[in-house]
Amino acid sequence: MKYVILLILAALVIRYLFKKPKAPKATKPVAEVLRQDPVCGVYVQEHKELSLSTGSGRVYFCSKECMNRFKERTPS
Repeated sequence: MKYVILLILAALVIRYLFKKPKAPKATKPVAEVLRQDPVCGVYVQEHKELSLSTGSGRVYFCSKECMNRFKERTPS
């Protein structure tokens, strides 16, 4: 009887040690809204922090340099 219990325990340990890892669940892709930088034309994600609110809406930028250039050439 002891051997049967030891055999079952050994089988469970071996099964636990050599089991295949589960593949991660596929996540749904998040729809990204892209906006065009008005200075250089690069498309950037809408949720980025580099944006300004203007009279005609919100404007998004790829870098601080583009945002500063936009500020310089746009009358306040």
